[in-house]
Amino acid sequence: MHAVGIVRRFQANPKESHIQAAKRIFKYLQGTQNFGLWYPRDTDLTLHAYIDVDLVGSVDDRKSTSGGAFYMGSRLVSWFSKKQSSIALSTAEAEYVVVAYYCTQLLWMMQTL
Repeated sequence: MHAVGIVRRFQANPKESHIQAAKRIFKYLQGTQNFGLWYPRDTDLTLHAYIDVDLVGSVDDRKSTSGGAFYMGSRLVSWFSKKQSSIALSTAEAEYVVVAYYCTQLLWMMQTL
């Protein structure tokens, strides 16, 4: 996931090194086609979300970095790490931005169940 996040930053103007990195990611994914999550019938399907934010995580542009994970029962089903698009002036503001954005993700996941 980290490699995809790094390569994603350069999708508008990729260089040859970024294309080579993307090819390596696809080669890795090709070898993991049989991996998956197993949910037995009696599995708890309660959706849990955990998020956190690092105020001014990047010293270059002073943007906060947010991250989190979504669990269905005890199994991880989605995770994220993202640099926020705006500069927060306080920890509360940075946390509000990430909660508002990822509540939409949580709602989408609940609708697809």
